[in-house]
Amino acid sequence: MRALRHAVALVVVDFLVAVVQMQRAIIERASFTPPTVTTFGQYAVTMSSKTADDIDLYVRDPHGEIAWYGSLQAGALSLEHDQIPGVTDPLNDGVHELTLIRESASGEYVANVQVYNGTQPALVTVELWDLRGLHKRVILTRTLRVHYAGQQETAFRWMTGTASWRRRAPYIVCAPPLALALWLGRPDPAGWPSTASIPAHAQLLSAQVDEPDPSVSDRGHIYLWLDVGGTAPRAFALPYSRRLHEQVQHALQAVKRGRPMAVGRAVARGDHGRATPGRRSELRFYPHPLVLPPKAR
Repeated sequence: MRALRHAVALVVVDFLVAVVQMQRAIIERASFTPPTVTTFGQYAVTMSSKTADDIDLYVRDPHGEIAWYGSLQAGALSLEHDQIPGVTDPLNDGVHELTLIRESASGEYVANVQVYNGTQPALVTVELWDLRGLHKRVILTRTLRVHYAGQQETAFRWMTGTASWRRRAPYIVCAPPLALALWLGRPDPAGWPSTASIPAHAQLLSAQVDEPDPSVSDRGHIYLWLDVGGTAPRAFALPYSRRLHEQVQHALQAVKRGRPMAVGRAVARGDHGRATPGRRSELRFYPHPLVLPPKAR
């Protein structure tokens, strides 16, 4: 008889222990831990903040339905939990709320956060999850700072369905004509200095030297205006060097004295006077040959 009583007592104790463990598991599951978005729906909006203040999440759909702590179910929106630190959840767990969009509608959605009761500034992170398909992913995220009770901020807006294309259509239609107008109205690039290689032979008309300025990290340039045999002179921009600066000064002095000067690239040669492939040719300035008029017959 005593053995039976011991057996019954053990069964009762085991049952009570199991009940206690089950209650603890239910409480832990009920306390809203940071959202992992393992629920069913098309989209979800999560809000999280490491604060002991009461911050609320608002989500509005295109039909004007708003899911918030005063309306947990609004149309196809569902606020899964209105968390109040120290009341519904532990004080040190922070704030974590999640609104599920079971079926998205065509139009604009808005996600807002509001400080219901707060005394300290806090950083709040709001994320938009796309739950469609096999791989859930975050498609929008924003972290904003709130400071005082009653403050409400818009985290972001997003479009779904055909309404997003209706809103984009004016930009799509206007973009090509605007791009064409900008292209046709661009400044004529003919006078812009070219960084292309100097021709093998051209007449020097003028030059300008911009020396390096270390105070503004300007390495300097040398600009040459050359007659390359076309209808109009061409401008060339060359990197500054002291040697080229001196060459340009001597050539300009000759031009001022009425002596035409030509410029071209000298073939780089090695130690034995042979042309060296791969080596960059140097500029050379030399008297421009006079072009005599043709003889009259």
